[in-house]
Parts: sequence; structure tokens; C-alpha cells
Amino acid sequence: MLIWLRVAAGCTHLTLCLAAQTYAPATSERPSSLLHHVALAGAISCSFTHSMVVPLDVMKTRLQSDSSLRGPRTALRCILQNRGYGALLHGLRPTAVGYFLQGAAKFGGYETLKRFGQQRILDLTSSDELPRFTKLPVMLLSAATAELAATAVLCPLEVIKLRVQTDTALAAKGLVPTLLHLVRSDGCVSLFRGFIPIAMRQVPYTVVKLVSFEWFAGYLCGGRLKPAQVSFCAGMCAGGAAAIVSQPADVLLTRVCGSAASTSLTECVVSLGLRDMVAYLGELGWRESFTGLGPRLAMVTCITGVQFLLYDSLRELLAREDR
Repeated sequence: MLIWLRVAAGCTHLTLCLAAQTYAPATSERPSSLLHHVALAGAISCSFTHSMVVPLDVMKTRLQSDSSLRGPRTALRCILQNRGYGALLHGLRPTAVGYFLQGAAKFGGYETLKRFGQQRILDLTSSDELPRFTKLPVMLLSAATAELAATAVLCPLEVIKLRVQTDTALAAKGLVPTLLHLVRSDGCVSLFRGFIPIAMRQVPYTVVKLVSFEWFAGYLCGGRLKPAQVSFCAGMCAGGAAAIVSQPADVLLTRVCGSAASTSLTECVVSLGLRDMVAYLGELGWRESFTGLGPRLAMVTCITGVQFLLYDSLRELLAREDR
């Protein structure tokens, strides 16, 4: 029935089957410094890379919110004709701030929870080596838990970003005035109106991205590539897989949080529950559930490639500075 769920399940299953070999950057971080290094590196890398591709995000959002646009070129032409070149940077500030906070929570939470879980298993089994069958469940649970916390942090700024990108009046106001406008007109609850669809997008996205990255990086480490090349290539591959898995939920997010005045493709579905949102996506069908996949795939592969390159480099730099 729900084709997009089958695709997501298939991609996730493939990732799980592959993730037997894992990778960890070679750093000499002390446990007491680990959280600070990982959180800061994650915050900077996520904020920079997501800000870098805001124009692609604007095009993707425009495609998802206007049924008359048939492709990225049409969307770009429409944006430039109606709003000018400046419209390609709409949502830059909420993106930079939101993903700085989200990156710190996601990467910091993942590494901390993963190491905590592994240590607990070692203590319970009184062993010096982690049982192989426990590695993947710990990674999956750590990634999902960290992303739920990161989603709660990201949600208000993601809502603001989408409203800015779909409403020209709000785009002219900026980050803080838009935040105040939404709170005054719709209440504080409106900032979390997209929590469920954001979580539906971000949790599978993050789980697939982090787990598959470790496998891809571990696999590539056996070749002739340098560490920086390994991080970049593995990040691009992981980002591509994660983007495909999470694309239907990204479509849902745009339609839930976008401005009703400019979203002609569908009515706002924010009042629906989780089951209704899943059913709604099923009604869209295969083609519409993956609307805007091209720009987003290009955006996410670029993001994750550079993101993991920065992340690993910053972790190594911070570890050296702390010695």
C-alpha cells in the first residue's frame, strides 16, 4: 500500500546488512573532552554545510509547494522572475542557527550514547571485547535517540525557515521578527507543529546516514585513499542513501509547515495525527511522494560529503589542541 514505506524499509534493511564493519576516526580524545569536541565539531560542520546549500533548499521547497512547477529549472526560473536572486537565500539565518544546535545534539548525543551503551554491555558481559551482534543495535538506538533530541531543538527554526521560504511577507522580516510574529499569531505551540513530520524525516535520515557512513568509511579505509578522501566519499554515499529514505517525509514536512497561502498543492495537514500523516503520504503515490528528490539528493550528498570531512578534521584538530 504505502510504497514509500517499503522503499524506506528496503534501504534501511540494506544498510543494516552492510553495517557489519565500522569506522571510527583515529583521535586520542580523553573521555572528559569527547563530548565537547564532538558537539562543537558537529555544530560547526552541520551549520556550515546546510547554510552552503540554502539555494538548493529554496528550489526544493518551491517544487514541493507548487504543483505547476515541473522541474528544478522551472522552479529556479520562477523564483528569479518573481522574487529575484535574493530569494535564493531566504531561510539562511534560521538554517545556520538551527543546524548549529542540531549538529551539536546529534553528533554529540550519538557518540556519547554509543560509547555509553558499548561500555554498559562490556560491564554486563565482563568481557574485554564487545560482542559483534550488539554493535549494530547500539549504533541504531544511539542514532535514533540523539536525533529525537536534536529534532526538538531544530523544530522551531525549521518551521521558521519553511515559512520564510514560502511567504514573501515573512521573508522580508528576518529571523527574530518572524519568530515573534508566529508566536503572537499562532502561539508557542505553532513552533512545534512540525515535530512529527520532522522526526519522521530526521530519525531515519540520521540513522541511515551515521550507520552507513561508518560502514562506507570502514570499507574505504582498506584502499589507497587518504583520511580526508575517505571522510568525503563515505559522507556522500551515506548522504545519498539517507536522502532517498527520508524524501517522502520531507515532502510531508513542507506541506505541514509551509504557508497555506502559498502552498497550492494541498491543504494543511498539521491537524492530522501520525497515522493520518502516514496514510496521507500513501495517498500521494510514488511520484508525488518523491517530489523534489533531484535537488534534495544533490543538496544532501554535497552536504554530507563536506560535513563529515569537516567533522573528522575538526575533531582531530580539537584533540591536538587539547593535548
